Amino acid sequence: VQGVINTIFRGDAERLGSYFSGFGSYTDGTLRALPFDPEKARAYFAAAGYTQVGGDGILTKPDGTRLQVMVSSRIDPLYANCMSVLREDAAACGLDLRYEQMDDTVFFSKVKDKNYSVAIFSWAFSPIMPEPAQFFLSRQAFNSDGSPVKGSNNVMAVASPQLDSAILRARNARTEELAAQAHHEVQQLIAQTACWVPGWATSYCRFAQWRWLRWPDTPSC
Repeated sequence: VQGVINTIFRGDAERLGSYFSGFGSYTDGTLRALPFDPEKARAYFAAAGYTQVGGDGILTKPDGTRLQVMVSSRIDPLYANCMSVLREDAAACGLDLRYEQMDDTVFFSKVKDKNYSVAIFSWAFSPIMPEPAQFFLSRQAFNSDGSPVKGSNNVMAVASPQLDSAILRARNARTEELAAQAHHEVQQLIAQTACWVPGWATSYCRFAQWRWLRWPDTPSC
């Protein structure tokens, strides 16, 4: 991902750490994305049975099964450019990243129905506090019969009693300090699941104006 930031964004973006970045004291600023480590990746892939190297450098199992994952996204030239970098770096780990783009409606239906392997997209978050319940409560992941809940925002099907407890403590906290502590615990538990790869964000915007254009001198401008 840092390669995407350096190449596609020419360094004009920053790497996310917490799943809920940008919420002031409610964000755990100590969380960092895991470093890119091809050697460690290959060691884990080997432990999963991908012990042989094909002619194109992609790892395989002894029965010939390739280490291959399909990445889905909405139709967007930016994501296509990002994927060109991610695919090259994944190949250095022995992983073949395939890529498919689709119409927005089809893509988000696929994601919210948990009918995908890997997806690249972003959520829009609103201040002033994170809202982890809709994304990580167990009841948003699986039905009582064990089938996945379709149409929910828990798109990664995370189901953890420990995380549920922390989320409810954050929701019911009576003071800002207790709420911040609970939200930090929520974010740490999310990071431990390794259910997502922190992407990138821009914390600014640029604009240009002619010298005869003036903005109102008000708090909102």
